[in-house]
Amino acid sequence: MTYRDRDRTHRRRIWRRARWIGTIAVLVGAVWWATGDGPLRHLVKPASHLWSATPSASPTPEPSPTQGASGTSGPSSSAPASPPASAYATVTPPTASGGFPPAPATAKNELATLVEARNRDAEHYQRGAFGPGWSGEGYYPKLPGGCEARDEVLRRDLSGMKAGDRNRCIIFSGTLTDPFTGAVHPYSRYKPSQIQIDHVVALGAAWRSGASTWTQERRVQFANDIDNMLAVDKQANQDKSSKTPDQWKPQRSSWCSYASRWVGIKKRYGLSVTTQEKAALGEMLVACPTG
Repeated sequence: MTYRDRDRTHRRRIWRRARWIGTIAVLVGAVWWATGDGPLRHLVKPASHLWSATPSASPTPEPSPTQGASGTSGPSSSAPASPPASAYATVTPPTASGGFPPAPATAKNELATLVEARNRDAEHYQRGAFGPGWSGEGYYPKLPGGCEARDEVLRRDLSGMKAGDRNRCIIFSGTLTDPFTGAVHPYSRYKPSQIQIDHVVALGAAWRSGASTWTQERRVQFANDIDNMLAVDKQANQDKSSKTPDQWKPQRSSWCSYASRWVGIKKRYGLSVTTQEKAALGEMLVACPTG
């Protein structure tokens, strides 16, 4: 074999190896793409609007809870992983028979019946344990009417609200008078918004006061209960985070309604209160009008 023949044979071998490497690279890339981890994964995974009232906005996750003034109890087992989103395509939270939030007198009576206990299991908090969407992954469950909880909160809390004629779940515009600060914010579905949806008793606060022991279904109900949600000022929502009333309060004019809603939710779901939290709620309920 001449030198030229050996060189030609060597080049052919290199070419065959290069083709095999290229084929393997293509197969690996296809698997990577199919699993949703590719560089354009945002095109196939729906964007989350966990907190923002603007559907296209990025989610603002609730910060991890910190140990409260009353401390935490010993560790317990971690919560189970969230089930597939399809497991809770529709969720039906419990409703109040006498209207919500409870009247001030009722709230004061209910506050007296709440169990006092230390915060617990804070170190095992998992936002995803409250179901699809709330961890920033997947989609949100639908309420019995066919809309997401966020849509129903906007429908209830915006004045001058305009919704779609064919699809009532689409909220186009309205105006919010923020119950936390008194600020007035316009809302448009197609513009950045200063409005966010707040869980009054935050998911983290619920976890620390009993939700860590619930079933997955119960936590999904809680996370989508619009009686525990308000459309509020974005900055106020972020300042509040997962704080309890002894750590954060809205404007004084909202103390009565805020405390009544907080007590009503804790009573509905059998959640405990810390000693400091209970004292703060009692102080806020004093602000309720008498007679």
